[in-house]
Amino acid sequence: MSVCCDCPVFPVLPRSIGHGWGTSRRWKACAPHWSLLAAVMSASGTAWAALSAAASVTLLIRKTYTCRACVASMLLSMGAASTFRWVDATFPDAYVDGSGRSGIGVEGLALKERSESSHAHADYRIKNHQTSYDRIDAILALKRSMQTRLEHLDSLYGFKQYPEYKTIGWMGILEKWGVIRKRMLQRMRQLRNAVEHDGAEPPSLEECADYAEVTWWFLRGTSPLLAPLDMIDYSGAAYGTVRYSYNPLVIALRIDMGREMVSEEPQPGWSKIELVSPESAQGKWNRVPEGVSEAADICSVEGVVAEPESAHGFLRSAFSQLL
Repeated sequence: MSVCCDCPVFPVLPRSIGHGWGTSRRWKACAPHWSLLAAVMSASGTAWAALSAAASVTLLIRKTYTCRACVASMLLSMGAASTFRWVDATFPDAYVDGSGRSGIGVEGLALKERSESSHAHADYRIKNHQTSYDRIDAILALKRSMQTRLEHLDSLYGFKQYPEYKTIGWMGILEKWGVIRKRMLQRMRQLRNAVEHDGAEPPSLEECADYAEVTWWFLRGTSPLLAPLDMIDYSGAAYGTVRYSYNPLVIALRIDMGREMVSEEPQPGWSKIELVSPESAQGKWNRVPEGVSEAADICSVEGVVAEPESAHGFLRSAFSQLL
């Protein structure tokens, strides 16, 4: 079979069925597809643009003389499912071309100073240790320092909006994003609870010093997250921008990439994207990503991450720019 009017979507029906060409170059189509287009327009009572809007499709295949009847059929066959696509949030072979971030407000600076002051107090009690009460006070201050920082991060990133929060908690989510390793931090929290609530003996002076160092690294490692990343520009195999708003979570993307990087079906590890309507789009990028042979192979994906479970890949990419 040949291909209908330069359109890679639908093959031409055999000539015995009555293959013929339309006379308009802009609307060039084989006769069976002209019949399909007429039926579509009759049923919808709308022009082409309205048909596209009704289908809520913003994954646009760039082809100069694509058969409009073929695409109309494709839109109808997609139905409601066409409002979603799945993409690889790591954007393989793409690179970060720029980024922007927010500052730390007055309240944020106060919380940052509070967590650091608690750590400084613990460090002082360890270095000037005389009795077990100094070690108890140091452990309680280290826990207070870590808890203040976690609450600060929660106010920025809204940990509770992620379904796994109930099972892995704040530190589990931070570990999932590649920010921390939680084992020693959890151990310190358990020690604090045992000392404060169960009357257990405090750790040795050397162990207290170790926990103070772990907490110091925790504060230092999470400090860049206190000024959240707002956007990332990509170039290379993917070209466009991802914008971030964290609490509540909204991750919006406008990316050109090869069609092999986009799927209409769920793929392991890929993020689910809810596409925006064509009316809300502000046009497309006019640039062919590296590694894409021609504009016909480009998909322009404009939408938002559909659910928190699909956000983790984007968040890992964002935090990797900060840490």
